Amino acid sequence: MPTHQLKNRTAAEDLIRGLTLLGTGGGGRPDAGRESLNRLLDQGKTIEWLDAREIPDGGFACSVFSVGSTAPRPADFEEGQAYAGYGTRALGTAMPRAVRELEAYTGKKISVIFPIELGANNTATPIFAAGELGIPLIDGDASGRAVPEASQVTPEMQKQSMCPLAIADEWGNVMLLKHATSLDVAEAVSKAMSIITKKPDPFAICAVAAYLMPVADMKRAIILGTISRSYDAGKTIRAARERGDDPVAATAKFLSGWVLFKGVVSKREWESTGGYQIGTTDIAGTGDFAGHSFRIWFKNEHHITWRDGAPLATSPDLIAVVASDTGEPITNTYLAEGMNVAVLGAPGDPSFRTPTGIATLGPKHFGFNLEYRPIEQLFK
Repeated sequence: MPTHQLKNRTAAEDLIRGLTLLGTGGGGRPDAGRESLNRLLDQGKTIEWLDAREIPDGGFACSVFSVGSTAPRPADFEEGQAYAGYGTRALGTAMPRAVRELEAYTGKKISVIFPIELGANNTATPIFAAGELGIPLIDGDASGRAVPEASQVTPEMQKQSMCPLAIADEWGNVMLLKHATSLDVAEAVSKAMSIITKKPDPFAICAVAAYLMPVADMKRAIILGTISRSYDAGKTIRAARERGDDPVAATAKFLSGWVLFKGVVSKREWESTGGYQIGTTDIAGTGDFAGHSFRIWFKNEHHITWRDGAPLATSPDLIAVVASDTGEPITNTYLAEGMNVAVLGAPGDPSFRTPTGIATLGPKHFGFNLEYRPIEQLFK
């Protein structure tokens, strides 16, 4: 039986909210993820995921995920505008097709799907693909958060191969990468495809089906229980609001974390380059934080923070930005100057607090000459 079955839009919204929070600024657009889940509900289907321990070891598993920059649409974008050579965008087709293309090439029947990361769209779309294909989705993922790079997932840390992989987008373009000389090459190919996919519309989905492996190996490779945790996080925020409690404090408590800062977004600088949205967010303190400043560096997701110029929390720990009044999580696609926000920090998954995990997702990996310090040490 499924670990969870969601049968209405309130429950689906709780899941999207929690996935946005644990997407740590990235993980795809909440509106797109909401659309995917509501499409399943409108078809009379339930949204469900299974405890991996209930799945037999036989058969094969794969992950399916979207790639590309999280940058917003330009101000002059017109919905539905034509773009020569691309045709009509078919919403919701990319991920199911990527899975079927991988099956067709390898001749291996995929019996289980797992998300590569947490995020409002990057988990919701695998849920949608699983529902469309009639394939169980596992309660777990390979990051325990959202991450920008292919190397920053648990299968890679366990030397599982990303290839062969299938790439499909909503325009109908399909690519098979049978073998790559390195992970960097495989990621560059998929990112290049995403740039092509998103040229007519930055919101178009470029999907990758990869990390094909026996189910028994998948159980050892992923972080279990993370979709259920995301759902519970979303419910926690909603319940705090309904009770009239402080949703920001309730969320920090749920995460076993801290409120790092509160204030007004005073400046946003970013660029979309190489398939990533990279930049900084500056926040001017208000209330108890008045007179202080806060900065976040992001590469799709939040990774490095400073308070009054001094380094504070960093990846692999979790850094999330939420609305200071409602606790609603905000992604970097939509975070804007003038917003009143709170910044939350919490411990990341233990898988990424090992020497290998820190080298993979810590500040030095992103080019900052900073030592990773577990967030709980900063708040003793």
